[in-house]
Amino acid sequence: MKKTQTLEALAGGDAAQAVVTAWFKNEGDTVAAGEVLLEVEAEKSASEIESAHDGILSRIVAVVGDEVEIGDAIAEFEVSE
Repeated sequence: MKKTQTLEALAGGDAAQAVVTAWFKNEGDTVAAGEVLLEVEAEKSASEIESAHDGILSRIVAVVGDEVEIGDAIAEFEVSE
């Protein structure tokens, strides 16, 4: 089953958007919920984004340099039910 992860509101601010600055996982990697996937920067503050799912990172939607709005898709996962 495919699951999509979106960019959630960032801690410590009320930014409406953020820029992807780094990915720590690659497409095809197995990840666990809570594992750090990527880093984003908003209002000059960096935040690490954790996986919301256990599964395989099947597609990176937001690549380094992309500006994403809160609620936008950032990654897709293949998860078992």
